[in-house]
Amino acid sequence: MRFVVDDPALEPETLNDLYTQVGWNEGDERTTEKTKLVLERAACFVAAWRDDELVGFGRILADVYSAQILDVMTHPEHRRRGVASGVVSRLVSFAEAEGFNLMLISAGGVQGLYKQFGFIHADPRTDVLMYRPLP
Repeated sequence: MRFVVDDPALEPETLNDLYTQVGWNEGDERTTEKTKLVLERAACFVAAWRDDELVGFGRILADVYSAQILDVMTHPEHRRRGVASGVVSRLVSFAEAEGFNLMLISAGGVQGLYKQFGFIHADPRTDVLMYRPLP
């Protein structure tokens, strides 16, 4: 497995294929042009590759104070192999180096993934909104 931060070789079409594989592009609404902007406007993104196949991805949007982790995803055939952990680890390292407070909206019962990186629930009544205080 190879993790690349801000990978210049990641093509928008390849990322759109991964969005489709994970079920986040069912209506083919993700265009090449818009996905190119997603990559350009990210403060940081991480691509996970197995050989020449994109198997994972995640990104950060940020201002000067805080950042949000978005779109952490793993190809269905590569889940439970450390892909998402590798992506999140690198995103957290980037945020720490920049001094960002981190937040995210977690769905799908994967909150345990984020807890291992120090994220806590913003509201104890829900497990969706999570944040990571600066160390």
